[in-house]
Amino acid sequence: LMKNALIFSVKRGIPALEQVFPEHYGPVLAWKKVIRSRLKWLVSEFYRPPLTLCHGDVHLDNIFFAESFPAGMKMIDFGNIVFAQAGFDVAYFLGQNVEPELRRKCEKELMELYHRKLVEGGVQHFSLDDCWRSYRLNLFRVLINIMYVTYDQFVKQKKRGQGMFANKPTKADAKLRDTYDACNRRMAAALVDSKLDQLHAEEGADKHA
Repeated sequence: LMKNALIFSVKRGIPALEQVFPEHYGPVLAWKKVIRSRLKWLVSEFYRPPLTLCHGDVHLDNIFFAESFPAGMKMIDFGNIVFAQAGFDVAYFLGQNVEPELRRKCEKELMELYHRKLVEGGVQHFSLDDCWRSYRLNLFRVLINIMYVTYDQFVKQKKRGQGMFANKPTKADAKLRDTYDACNRRMAAALVDSKLDQLHAEEGADKHA
C-alpha cells in the first residue's frame, strides 16, 4: 500500500511542483523522464532491508536541543513514525533543515560519525557506502512528502490565490511561505549535490511503463 501511495504521489507531485515551485526545483524536474522510467525500482529501493524505526518528520519544529537533554536533544510529534531505511530521517534532517553551504562543509564528517555510532550500537553488515547510498536515495523519499502536500493543498491554493499565495497573506501564511521557500531551496540543492539522477541512471532498471 505504501509503495503504491508513493508512486501515485510522484505521478501527481511532479506536475504539481512544476506549477507551484518551479523556481526551486527546476534542476530536479529536469530528471522527470528518468524518474518516471525507474519509479517502481526507486520505491522498491526505499524498502530494501535493513529497515529501522524512523521518526518520519524530522524538521526543526519537532526537535529541541539542550545540554540538559540525554544526548543533547529531544523530539516530539511521532504521528509519522514508520519503518524505513535509516537514511530517511538523516536525509530529512540534512536536506530540509541545514543550509547548503553548511551541509556541504559538514556532510562527510556527520555521515562518518553517524555510521560509526551505528556500528558502536551493534549494527552489522551496513557499510559506510551503504549508509551514503541510503541517504542519497532517501532525499527523494523526503521530496515525495513535499510533492504530496503540494498536489493535495498548494495547487488549489495557488490557483485561488489563497493561503500563502494570497496577495495579503496572514502572518501565519507568510511564515509558512518563508518556511517552504527555505525548505525547498535546501532540498533542491541537496538533491542536485547527491547526484541522484546518476544513481537512477546507473542502477535503476527500466521497470516502470
